[in-house]
Amino acid sequence: MAWRAGKIGWLGVLVGWLAAGAGSLPAQPMRAEPEPRTAAFTPEPVAVDDMPAAVRDKVRAVMEKPTLTTRGPSEIFTCRPSVYYWLLDNPDQAVRLWRLLGAKCTDIDREAAGFCWHDDQGSKLHWDTVLRTPRQRVWYAEGRVNPGKLLPAVDVQAVVVLTHVEGTDKAGRPAMRHQIEMYLKTDGKAIAMATKIIGASSPRVAEQYLGQMEMFFGALAWYLDQHPQKAEELFTELRKMQAPGKGG
Repeated sequence: MAWRAGKIGWLGVLVGWLAAGAGSLPAQPMRAEPEPRTAAFTPEPVAVDDMPAAVRDKVRAVMEKPTLTTRGPSEIFTCRPSVYYWLLDNPDQAVRLWRLLGAKCTDIDREAAGFCWHDDQGSKLHWDTVLRTPRQRVWYAEGRVNPGKLLPAVDVQAVVVLTHVEGTDKAGRPAMRHQIEMYLKTDGKAIAMATKIIGASSPRVAEQYLGQMEMFFGALAWYLDQHPQKAEELFTELRKMQAPGKGG
């Protein structure tokens, strides 16, 4: 499955941290051949009661009465699970790695609790991991998004549920299957207006952007696994960028 970075539309921005702009990413296919053997891939119920008390009611409100719910495709790829999980925990560093590969990405800022994304149009979103299990990551995001001149600024809340299962391919190499589901709560009128402007149904557009988010993590994990020497060079550059007095 080949992927090149494209422009992220406003519905993708609502999710928050995937903000890749137009750019050229490695055109290599991300695939596992033959298809990896993984455990049964069935999304687990989200254990809201196991989340921090400060976010439980917010997450429950979004999931029980979302403005929009959609699910990305199920993706399968070979990778080192430890690297994949590291990317999930460090999206700001994933952006830097993509940049080193030639992609154009907007900044993701690490905060004391979670991460932040903003643009020069007044949009600003904060998110954090609110649940982590062996098969699931749940992120909660909130903020305000200004989609552009044709759409009004809106307050948004989103719950993003990532289901992931480890496995192996026929050669015994480690592999991963993952899928993202999003619950979005915002102004329903803005969604309807966006649908008219985009010219496609909002759920379908959102599904495409969730697919891009999956590729943001999955394709990078795959690439680093397929090109170990290049991966070593990239992480060396990343460490240099993180050295005192260096900016990224």
